[in-house]
Amino acid sequence: MEMNGIMNVLYRFCQWVTRLVYLNLLWGAFIILGLGVFGFFPATTAMFAVIRKWIMGDTDNPVMKTFWTFYKKEFMKSNLLGMILCLTGYMLYMDYYFLQEASGLIKLLTYPLILVILLFLFMLLYVIPISVHYEITTWKVLKTSLLFVIMHPFVTIAMAASCYIIYLIMKLIPGLIPLLGGSIITYILMAPTYYVFRKNQQKQETAYSK
Repeated sequence: MEMNGIMNVLYRFCQWVTRLVYLNLLWGAFIILGLGVFGFFPATTAMFAVIRKWIMGDTDNPVMKTFWTFYKKEFMKSNLLGMILCLTGYMLYMDYYFLQEASGLIKLLTYPLILVILLFLFMLLYVIPISVHYEITTWKVLKTSLLFVIMHPFVTIAMAASCYIIYLIMKLIPGLIPLLGGSIITYILMAPTYYVFRKNQQKQETAYSK
C-alpha cells in the first residue's frame, strides 16, 4: 500500500514535470514565431494562462490549443502592456544612472528612486497573472498590481525569494533553462497569486452577503 502511494506521487510528479517542459518548449517556439520582441509577451501571457487553468484543475484541454488561443487573443494587449513596462523600466534605469553621476543634494534622490524601482520590480510579479485572471484594461492591470504589492507584502516577498532561488538553481544547472526556465517561474508566480485572487473573492462574497 505504501509502495503504491509512493509510485502515485512519483507518477504525478513526472506528469507535472513533463507538462512544464512541454509548455516551456512551446513558450520558446512562440517567442521565435513572434520574431522575439513581439512574441515574448504574448507567449509569456499564454503560458501563464495555461498554468492558471492547471492550477484551477482544468488539465484535460489540449495544451497547444489553449496556448495558441491565448497567444492570438492577447497578442496586441500583451505587447502594449510589455511596451509600457519596458519603457517605464528604461526610464527608471536612466534616472538611476543620472543620479549616480550627479553630485550634491540631488544625489539624495537616489534613495526614493530605489524605493520606486523596488515597487516596480515587485509589480512585475503580479502584472501578467492579473492580466490573465481579470478582464480589465491595461491601466487597471498596472493599478491592481501596485495594490497587490502593498496589500500582500509577505506573499510578494515570498514570490521574489522563490524567483531568486530558481535563478540560483538555473545558474548552477544551466541545462535546465531551456527545459524549465520559464514555466517553473510562471508556476511559482501564478500559484500564490491565484490563491490571493481566491481569498479576495471570498472576502468580497462574504462582505456582499452581510
